[in-house]
Amino acid sequence: MRRDEDLASLSMPVFLKETQEILKSLRSLTPAKRQKLWKCSDRLAAENEENLAHLDLFRDPSCALFSYVGLAYQYLSAESLEEKSLAYLQKNLRILSGFYGVVRPLDGIVPYRLEMAALLSVNGCRDLYAFWNEKLYEEVMRGETVLINLASEEYAKSVLPWIGEEKVIHIVFADQGKNGLVTKGTFAKMARGSLTRWMAENAVEDPEEIKEYAEGYRFLKEESDDFRYVFLKTR
Repeated sequence: MRRDEDLASLSMPVFLKETQEILKSLRSLTPAKRQKLWKCSDRLAAENEENLAHLDLFRDPSCALFSYVGLAYQYLSAESLEEKSLAYLQKNLRILSGFYGVVRPLDGIVPYRLEMAALLSVNGCRDLYAFWNEKLYEEVMRGETVLINLASEEYAKSVLPWIGEEKVIHIVFADQGKNGLVTKGTFAKMARGSLTRWMAENAVEDPEEIKEYAEGYRFLKEESDDFRYVFLKTR
């Protein structure tokens, strides 16, 4: 049995109306244009076409936190978290999505393929950044004054341009290179998931506590400041 089947109920993404508009735009394209948008092989394009033909936003949604399968989510390993940690993530974690906009961990979603940087025109907007505009920022920062940025650049740029007086702390995971510190994408993705899990298990509320994270990394005080926490890989 999947872990999400044990949950009594799922919340629904806040921007379903906008997601329906995106879905309509996707379906208006030719298969060839969709494959170009997806940047995938013929085999994956065929699978995506089959999914798109039957996609229903309200039929049998699955818990978002257990549905994403990228490296960060593998290292978050949500299936083994206790309920109190899941509650922490539902309160504090927001997942950015080109298709859904903003997703809470316990939101119900259906399988989709659409990157934030995809050049999809929706309602006259040239791409998804223009379509979502400041909506994602407003939702992510609702009632918050501090943002811990663990997103990739592609997704962070859908929120950061609108940040005003709020404080943003960027988390950097680095390796020691021949000419200084370097960030390696694969290891950074793993570390983002691991840190997110660690924060949930330790119920972190004060950003200062993040500096104590030491799961294969150590905090570099000399490379960090109030707006940028740098961690060096130790193994």
